[in-house]
Amino acid sequence: MYLVEEFFAAALELKQFEWAEFFLRVVRVQFPKSIKVTRMLAMYHEAHGDAAKASHIYCDLIQAEPTDAVSVKRLVALFRDMGVPNEALNVLTKYLEVNQEDMEGW
Repeated sequence: MYLVEEFFAAALELKQFEWAEFFLRVVRVQFPKSIKVTRMLAMYHEAHGDAAKASHIYCDLIQAEPTDAVSVKRLVALFRDMGVPNEALNVLTKYLEVNQEDMEGW
């Protein structure tokens, strides 16, 4: 799956959406309930310019798994790129509150 993810990310970067859709379909067939695949779908919407759909998917992922650092990172970056830094800060603050117990041992 790693190579398919890399090809998918490269296709998004190059705005080759048909290829990105192809790679997304490949992984969705193999891993239909995967968090990674769902995150890839959000990335697809993000690259396609549908920030609202992408943020909704990221929020759903974070709600289902509050310790999902990768989805938090993607959502924070999305909010930053959208020009709403307060929303990015809110997401980071909530993430830190949820994970405070894990961080106390640092």
